[in-house]
Amino acid sequence: MRKQGFALDRGEHEKDVRCIACPIRNHQERVVAAVSMSAPAFRIDVSKQNHLKEALIETSNEISRKFVSLDRKKMNRIDLQERG
Repeated sequence: MRKQGFALDRGEHEKDVRCIACPIRNHQERVVAAVSMSAPAFRIDVSKQNHLKEALIETSNEISRKFVSLDRKKMNRIDLQERG
């Protein structure tokens, strides 16, 4: 998952179920959560899997950006309180 930015399960964990997962990162680039989707294998062909993978990566990146923004605001608030 680290190099690609996502993980795929093509039925290795649960027969006939496919899963796609992407990390949610904080301002330090640490993984703090993940977002995933699962479906029966017969509903996800390779083309649909690629489309869903790209959508999930985009979604996880957007959530990560929001985490970073919230973390920076929180850090700025703490810094101001410490100086205060």
